[in-house]
Amino acid sequence: MINMKILLVTHWYPPSTGGVASHVYELKRQLQSMGHKVKVLTTSPRSSYDGVISLEPYRIDKIRSTLKSFKPEIIHVHHAFTPLSLISIIFSSKSSIPVILTNHSAYFYDYDVALKTLGLAALPIKYILGKVDNVIAVSNIAKKFIDSFLLGKRAKVIPNGVDTRKYTPDGEKITSESLLGDPTILFVGRLVYRKGPWVLLDALKSVVSEYPKAKLLIVGEGPYLLSLLEKTRKLSLRGNVEFLGYVKQSDLPRIYRSADIFVMPSIFGEAFGIVLLEAMASRLPVIASRVGGIQEIIDNCIDGILVPPKSHRAISKSIIDLYSDRKLMNWLAYNARLKAVKKYDWNIIARKICSEYSITLNQKSPLPHISAK
Repeated sequence: MINMKILLVTHWYPPSTGGVASHVYELKRQLQSMGHKVKVLTTSPRSSYDGVISLEPYRIDKIRSTLKSFKPEIIHVHHAFTPLSLISIIFSSKSSIPVILTNHSAYFYDYDVALKTLGLAALPIKYILGKVDNVIAVSNIAKKFIDSFLLGKRAKVIPNGVDTRKYTPDGEKITSESLLGDPTILFVGRLVYRKGPWVLLDALKSVVSEYPKAKLLIVGEGPYLLSLLEKTRKLSLRGNVEFLGYVKQSDLPRIYRSADIFVMPSIFGEAFGIVLLEAMASRLPVIASRVGGIQEIIDNCIDGILVPPKSHRAISKSIIDLYSDRKLMNWLAYNARLKAVKKYDWNIIARKICSEYSITLNQKSPLPHISAK
């Protein structure tokens, strides 16, 4: 395989949190380990990582200068609907540099209604996305979403990945007994309405009636924090909930290892769910809403439990049933870890993406010596 110069373009990058930031960070790491020269162009503030070019404050001229100085052989844009993504696509097409887009989102499930709502506003986006040479989607539902904006192209599905050597059941755990319960339930995600943490609090109320020492660990930040704190008080759950706020990526594995059950109670708008992979790789039994791309990750009652969205009763029943049946917990957790290793390990995912780089380069400027490893 010929080593390539690759420019990854993303609005979000660590220390910003979220699925896109995590995906691009891990992809960069994998590509570099394969011998490629990689830089990241981002508007994420305070990004001081090696090989990261931060456009903070936002400057269009710096996009041009980056293309001119780095001279990438391929540009990989992440998420279609940010100014940085759209402008980078335009500049790359003018420079005749092959560009790949990965769509990480699925905002609507009824796309005909969405496009009618956007009306003429969707036309410029469609025009710009028409300049993309190749499109990847992280799930089938993300593919369905982005395909509705493409003119004549269709996205290929390559899922998100997880570092199964980092997220593993073996290693350090939380030592503070004040953070551990019977059982210890874990939520990781943005504290926003669509992620459904408030549903999990309602579920916890019923769990506590069965297991008074149950503890819910909530990892993440967001505008819904004050509402969740107030709801915790009203439900008399302050002794059963710990809000851990922002947690560094390096500290997350030991938190996963310390939990008994992971819950992802999202309501809508989930194209994938990287935290699910992190939990599964950590050999945790998972409970998640039957929405969006989540349904593509979990085989119900085989490597996780799927529940209806907004159903705190279904979540509480699943937690209680699982914790009272350790054999089932262990079976689900074993299968979850196995799937993460065999299907979602970043080494597998990165090679699939590299294959698309090679295909795109060969289609743009046929070079027989370039091939995927």
